[in-house]
Amino acid sequence: MALAEIPPADLQSTSIIEHLRLHKITIEFGEAGLLERMQTEIDNTDWDTDAKDFVHAALAVAIDAHDGHMRGPQYPYSTHILRVAIRLLSNDHFAIRDQPDLIAAALLHDSVEDRPRELLAALGCSEHELTHFDRLDRRDGQLYALDRIEYYFGSTVRQYVESVTNKPSNLSHTREEKYSVYHEHVRRLLVEEPLAGIIKLSDLIDNTAGLKYNEKSSEEKKNLAMKYYPLIPDLVQFVEKSTLFVAVREDLLAQLTRCKAICIEYNPSLAPVA
Repeated sequence: MALAEIPPADLQSTSIIEHLRLHKITIEFGEAGLLERMQTEIDNTDWDTDAKDFVHAALAVAIDAHDGHMRGPQYPYSTHILRVAIRLLSNDHFAIRDQPDLIAAALLHDSVEDRPRELLAALGCSEHELTHFDRLDRRDGQLYALDRIEYYFGSTVRQYVESVTNKPSNLSHTREEKYSVYHEHVRRLLVEEPLAGIIKLSDLIDNTAGLKYNEKSSEEKKNLAMKYYPLIPDLVQFVEKSTLFVAVREDLLAQLTRCKAICIEYNPSLAPVA
């Protein structure tokens, strides 16, 4: 994992629930508060102007692509992608401040899977290109959107986004079968694409922490806990083997312990048998 071993300047010694604070920003200040936090994080990097402009461009495209996309009835979906990216960049969390491509990909990580047509429009694609996209099946549409990401943001961002994008599922599969395919995909990602795995780690932490804040039904939360819980041991191993700064690794392991407890809280059947 080619990450800089540079001690974060002001890494806090956080409690195991400290990672929930970004959700608290969401509740109190909404998308605007998270955008302000993201802006602060970008401004505080040592990136040159071109790198900052590059990440700002990815941010603008991501916000446009997810415009009108909601995460429950109250919060824009953009709040999720902002939290995922902020965690990677912030000295309070992952402290990855030497990888602008990774941050750009984190901002775009759900766009190909969830909003490919809106992504193309946000990238400024013509009506002819959008009409061409509309004729494609879902997988070919994903590949077309990835090609456009590569055109605008380069092959590295495309690789990261493609790695974290779930391929369209077989509609005949049961929920359990779909979860099994998802688990296999993430486990392979963690081994074969560790930098993209960092995005998935931040994504899973946000989704699991979000079980306490989203407005889904108890049954939906139970199912999501079942989706995330089996991956926690793999993510623990991933963090332990990473070259992230030692204080970041310790904090992430504590967060994953909390994620495990949250999953069991919403799906008690996941608790280990004594």
